[in-house]
Amino acid sequence: MQVYIVNLGKYNEGISQGAWFNLPVAYEVVAEKIGLNKQYEEYAIHDYEAPFKISEFNNLDFLNRIANQIEEKQVNPAIDYLDKFVEDGWYENFEDALDGIGAVHICENCSTMQDVAIEFVESQSYYSDMPSIISFNINYEAVAKQLADEGYYYVTGDGIVFQRFEG
Repeated sequence: MQVYIVNLGKYNEGISQGAWFNLPVAYEVVAEKIGLNKQYEEYAIHDYEAPFKISEFNNLDFLNRIANQIEEKQVNPAIDYLDKFVEDGWYENFEDALDGIGAVHICENCSTMQDVAIEFVESQSYYSDMPSIISFNINYEAVAKQLADEGYYYVTGDGIVFQRFEG
């Protein structure tokens, strides 16, 4: 994550004094690089590269905390989809999605809800005892729709399906 931070006082005077910073970054480093002091105390974020929306006046401590959490949770493939989870209503905001990432798991070998339905049915203990005449006639499309309607699955559109567990 990177942010472009400007000295707001100088910016308001028509002087562009800002720099790109990798997050997390100490306030003292920002202050020194863009000239924050007793006369010029305020800063603003004018650009960013991050997996979520950043406002002009986001607090640096908040952004550092989020950056640290993202770094800790980077091993979970869902990290790249958190903004989409929020956008599509799976979570209220990015922080909630980040907090809930431990309950989101990738559905191995599934790229569609029909794949999930097949895996779901086959994982049931009674499936192995089911006569083939029945198993060949299971309506996986209907099972997929039912599972999708429950709201615990997220199809990314690029060949990945996630499942969210309530806990």
